[in-house]
Amino acid sequence: MSEKIIDSLNPKQKEAVVFCDGHELVLAGAGSGKTRVLTSKIAYLIEAKNVAPWRILALTFTNKAAKEMKTRVESLLGSDLRGMEVSTFHAYGLRFLHRNSDTLMKLGYPKSFVIFDRSDTKKVVKKVLNQLDIDPRIMDAGGAIELISRVKTESNPVTRQPAIQTRWLPLYEKYQQYLISQGALDFDDLMVLPLHILATNKEVRERERSRLEWILVDEYQDVNRPQYLLLRCLVDSGRKIMVVGDPDQSIYGWRGADMSMIMNFANDFKGAKIVVLDQNYRSTGKILEGANGVIRKNSDRHPKDLWTAEPGGKPISIYRSRTDLDEAVWIADHIESMRDDGYKYCEMAVLYRMNALSRGIEQTLLERGIPYRVIRGLAFYERLEVKDVLSMLRLAVNPRDSISLSRVANVPSRGVGKKSVEVLSEQLQKTADMDPAVVWDDMSKTGGGLKGKSGNGAKELAKNMLEILGFTSDVHEAVRTVLYSQGYEEYIKANYPEDWEERVENVLEIL
Repeated sequence: MSEKIIDSLNPKQKEAVVFCDGHELVLAGAGSGKTRVLTSKIAYLIEAKNVAPWRILALTFTNKAAKEMKTRVESLLGSDLRGMEVSTFHAYGLRFLHRNSDTLMKLGYPKSFVIFDRSDTKKVVKKVLNQLDIDPRIMDAGGAIELISRVKTESNPVTRQPAIQTRWLPLYEKYQQYLISQGALDFDDLMVLPLHILATNKEVRERERSRLEWILVDEYQDVNRPQYLLLRCLVDSGRKIMVVGDPDQSIYGWRGADMSMIMNFANDFKGAKIVVLDQNYRSTGKILEGANGVIRKNSDRHPKDLWTAEPGGKPISIYRSRTDLDEAVWIADHIESMRDDGYKYCEMAVLYRMNALSRGIEQTLLERGIPYRVIRGLAFYERLEVKDVLSMLRLAVNPRDSISLSRVANVPSRGVGKKSVEVLSEQLQKTADMDPAVVWDDMSKTGGGLKGKSGNGAKELAKNMLEILGFTSDVHEAVRTVLYSQGYEEYIKANYPEDWEERVENVLEIL
């Protein structure tokens, strides 16, 4: 079976997969089969080296990549690997905090904490900026979010003391206080808090290490400081780490990625083997010549020239337009030319640097009668219907979550207006040490101090929360209850008739 896993690999890929005697850095050029190497490595460890699946931790940066990785390994081994942890860094951090909820509580957070996404965080930041009377011309919400994130991720992992200018310290502290009062964490906390616990709690650190035998990391050139330090905490003399990445593809420095981590891997993990994957399976020779010629001018990189066994292909062409209209006309002309050559419209794509640049291109395509579709993806968890349902689930387990309360108190409509939400929020903030079921049961009888239509709406909301709490061990049923029993599907139909079916499908995708 182990021979089957490596038979189809090229020599360099096979070298990377079968090496199991220590730490390993795989420098994988674009299109060189890095995902194949990672998944084959995991399958080889399980099949040939008898490593238990649950003793392997594989980390990547997107849920899609994690799902694909696990599916490929299952396909290689022909079995369901439910015990193996393949996840994003943040998903790992979330599970870590749930595993160590008692330790987290000592830091002031509840067991049933909620996660604030960027839009939730923005609402909190706006409140704090208003409370501190900070002029938005000096610091707006977007700038404040970036500042807080940078300060948090660069803070000392042991003390968690922020290195921040004195003038902005109240902003940071008030923001943190608000999160704790809501029983909430932001995305950065999913890395920073596990790192703090691992760095300061020897018992937890040893327990977490003992769970693992191998750690594998995809896109290592994109790790930031907390992620790097977390890996250093997990990898001791008894654990091995294999990372796959390419400094030439490091493009996320603006969000904290530090390319020096991959450049210094051999120094950080002594005795590491370095394997270079330089055969490209994606592009023609001409494209690789152009790419190599550009990236070769970078001084801070591991030497690597991509090559391919494929034919040379067409030369790369560059058109320098005089105006944006000239550019749009040139694009339309080439689309029509390729159409005449037999290409289908669905086989063509136009890439642009920012959404605002699409207007001129769209206008020209419309004038020419060329059909097109703009793919301007809204992140799944940012979609209105997904946020609504997740907010309901969050509110059920954490009544103090005023962000979720303000979002769904009147969804579907139940007569709870803005002023009533403020009253309920004030009441719910006093329930920090109470069981959520007790809180909602009380409100279902009293209406949270509200009268008339608002009071009846509050009672209905509380009953819905109790119903959701009845399915705390069955998220599938909880989501279906919100959708079908509590009227959310009808609400979507009434308010978004043009695409309600797609929105319902998005909600079901949560499952």
